[in-house]
Amino acid sequence: MKIFILFFFSVIFFLPGCTSERIPFTQELRQEYQLSEEDLKNLQYYVSDDILIERDAVLGESKVDRGKLTTKSGKLIEQILIEEDTPGISVQSGEYWLAISFEKDAALFFTSRLGYIRQGEYYLGTRGNQRIQYSNKEYVVVNDGIESYLMIDRESLSNLIRNRKILLGRRVPLQ
Repeated sequence: MKIFILFFFSVIFFLPGCTSERIPFTQELRQEYQLSEEDLKNLQYYVSDDILIERDAVLGESKVDRGKLTTKSGKLIEQILIEEDTPGISVQSGEYWLAISFEKDAALFFTSRLGYIRQGEYYLGTRGNQRIQYSNKEYVVVNDGIESYLMIDRESLSNLIRNRKILLGRRVPLQ
């Protein structure tokens, strides 16, 4: 019994140390570490909050390939839920935006709205009125997912920087 209690307390105290701390991915981090497009593709991203998007499904479409179909006020609606902490990868980037893919052949755009909401976090990019493009279709964000931002594991950023090759250069040989 004493061994079980000792084991139980050791798991409680040491298990939290095994998880990496998640931090917001910000424009400041990107600039401070001079992250290249290749670096950005090698980071694991997570969303901070649930993102629920929906669109009117058109009858006669060959299929609804993402999400699920529901009815709302007699209309057929396609909904897609990206849950908090869902992992994603960068598939494309620009100076102030990232395209993050949570499934094959589709991505959401996140933009750094420096000084707008917080300190340069990458928030879900919208086209006004909470409208977004996803898989070449227009959706509406129907929950507070509009406030969702990207996070990364602090450890993964450290590993990326630690594995970076730094060239020392070459000198002309002395004669």
